[in-house]
Amino acid sequence: MSRFRLSTPAFGVLRYAANDTTINDGVRDVPVKEGDTILADFVSAGRDPTKFPDPQAIKLDRPDDLYIHHGWGPHSCLGREIVTVAAAAMLSVLARAEGLRRAPGPAGVMKSKLVNGVFKVYLPEDGTEWTPYPCSQYFTR
Repeated sequence: MSRFRLSTPAFGVLRYAANDTTINDGVRDVPVKEGDTILADFVSAGRDPTKFPDPQAIKLDRPDDLYIHHGWGPHSCLGREIVTVAAAAMLSVLARAEGLRRAPGPAGVMKSKLVNGVFKVYLPEDGTEWTPYPCSQYFTR
C-alpha cells in the first residue's frame, strides 16, 4: 500500500460542499460555502506527517485504514482487492531480488512533472506522451 500512498494512481476526487463549513488544510483554515467544489488531494493526504510519521518512508506496519487512494464505503474502487494482492506480490518478488538497482543514466531516471501544482504525470523514455502512470524508470542487476 505504501507504493500507492507515495505515487497514487488517483490524485484526488472532486466533491461539492454539502453545507457552509471551515476546513483546516494543515496550514490554514479555509472557509467553504455550500456548493463549493473541493478537491480531496490524495497526494498531500498520503504525505501528511500527522497521519504518516516519516511520510517518505515505506513502513509495512502502518494501519490499512489510513490509505484512502481506493476510496471508501460505497465509493470504494472495485479493483481494490486485486490491486492490493498484485502490489503485495510484486513487492515480495522485488524484495527478494539481489543486487537490484536503478539503471545508469537517463533510463534510471523517472521523468515527471506536476500539472496545476497537484497532478503528477510521467513521461515514458520514448517521450511520446505524459501519462498518469510511472513508466520510464528501469532497473538492472
